[in-house]
Amino acid sequence: MELLIAMAMKFWQWSLLIVLVIIGFFINLLDKKKSNIKFNYKDMPKLTPVPIKTKGKGFWKGIAMWLLSTRNWVIVEDWKYNLNGTEYVIPAGFQFDGASIPKFLRTFFSPVGVL
Repeated sequence: MELLIAMAMKFWQWSLLIVLVIIGFFINLLDKKKSNIKFNYKDMPKLTPVPIKTKGKGFWKGIAMWLLSTRNWVIVEDWKYNLNGTEYVIPAGFQFDGASIPKFLRTFFSPVGVL
């Protein structure tokens, strides 16, 4: 038992992570509320990335722009979805930056991934 406590104290970051995962698991088990929102769509939106304009900037400035700028996306075709019985359309040509995640979190969370 002393060895287990000593290991938990030495690797406290992992101990904290394990405790948080266990707490999150139990919260997820107890939080089973049904949502009243009815959201559906036929197809996923068709997106294309907007190029980051690094041409002619030089190597280091191009790398800095690539790292520090925000990737934008354009919807190629009209995307239709239905929310609580009302149909909405996002028109082709709409430009956005995904989920607007701060730069330092983009390593862990993709702005266009499953969030």
